Amino acid sequence: MVAGSPFATVEITVMQSGTIGVSGEIADYSRDAEGNWTAN
Repeated sequence: MVAGSPFATVEITVMQSGTIGVSGEIADYSRDAEGNWTAN
C-alpha cells in the first residue's frame, strides 16, 4: 500500500426522514451478488 492512498472509504447519508444510509469501499475488494467481500 502506498502512503496517502486510502485503504477504505465510507459514505454516510442522513435523510430528512431520519433514514440513514451507509456505503463503503475497500481497496482491492468488491462485493459479490450475495453481498460478500471478495478479493479482486
